[in-house]
Amino acid sequence: MCGIAGVVSATEMDPAQAIALASTMADTLIHRGPDGSGTEVDPSSRTVLAQRRLAIIDLSPAGRQPMISRSGRWTLVFNGEIYNHRVIRSELESVGISFRGHSDTETLVEAIDRWGLEPALERTNGMFAIAAWDRDRRILVLARDRLGEKPLYWMRQGTDHFAFASELRALRVLPGVDLQIDPAAATALLHWSFVPHPGTIYSGVHQLPPGGLLEVSISDVDVTVMERSWWSLGDTLDAAINDRSTLTLDEGAEQLETLLADAVAMRLESDVPLGAFLSGGIDSSLISALAQRAQPDRTLRTFTVSMPELGFDESLHAATVARHLGTDHQTVDLSLADAFDLIPQLPAIWDEPFADPSMLPTALLCRAARQQLTVCLGGDGGDELFAGYNRHVFGASMSRRAAHL
Repeated sequence: MCGIAGVVSATEMDPAQAIALASTMADTLIHRGPDGSGTEVDPSSRTVLAQRRLAIIDLSPAGRQPMISRSGRWTLVFNGEIYNHRVIRSELESVGISFRGHSDTETLVEAIDRWGLEPALERTNGMFAIAAWDRDRRILVLARDRLGEKPLYWMRQGTDHFAFASELRALRVLPGVDLQIDPAAATALLHWSFVPHPGTIYSGVHQLPPGGLLEVSISDVDVTVMERSWWSLGDTLDAAINDRSTLTLDEGAEQLETLLADAVAMRLESDVPLGAFLSGGIDSSLISALAQRAQPDRTLRTFTVSMPELGFDESLHAATVARHLGTDHQTVDLSLADAFDLIPQLPAIWDEPFADPSMLPTALLCRAARQQLTVCLGGDGGDELFAGYNRHVFGASMSRRAAHL
């Protein structure tokens, strides 16, 4: 997890002031990137980019951002990870492109320089939020990964200034900004328990949708914004439905296992210690099993949280799974007092309100794991995909009963 931020101006900025402003924005994101920071002002002094880095791949100075392509055309700040960057890098090396380090950031910026931004993104398998400055066209491009795993917010100040950041807090420090709560967003929060894209809790601040792309063009009088999608879930599902094969259930299950194993294995690349959260449920147990199988010469480190005072204790299930898999398992015991002490900090941790009760144990578990590891795999979404909730068990019978009403 890294943090990115930046400002675009129709009028020339003083370079020192631009760097100071971008640094101030980035410093609000230090919790996302405690391992380093960087800023870059374009030669025309119209765009400044900043990044806070959590170093995971290529811990050397060669992995620092903002990163400029070898041609000098593209400058990139990047939050996320490109899981197939080695495959992309090999293809680039085959046409004569050389690299200074081994980070996925460098692979991505050179891929953009070689193929163009959208063709490069289409070749990626990963999670990301990026800002890429095209020096030749004087355009800043923001893009977000297919399913919106990494956040990206943006806003305009008048017609001549534009700003973006990984979190809302970085926008709040901009000079002259007075963000107001959006009543429609507050209503959505009460209805959905979160604020859906493209809105945010603040009026005039937008969230780039999953698979979204935003082009910010600069003239001498104003900054124009054009938003579109570079990837569509609906189009992808339509294509999958139209291309349904005649696989049997057993064949489909075998193919699914192959895909899941490949997805987990790709996420194990790291130059820092890596582990997994293990609750004993379907999602995290599946991921931990596939992660341990993918690296038989290493023992996977797994973590679970025990909070019996809150009625939240999955530690016995997790320990049973851990013994079966042979992981190096740790149960983090947390008290009711730990939870109460965390509650006043939640607005600062999450930056924008949402109403998921799992935020308490999740935050406490992450804090405990961070003392030993930098990266942990999680199972969010697994229960939805693999029918892990009671409502999935009861849903079929309720549907049949409702049909007779």
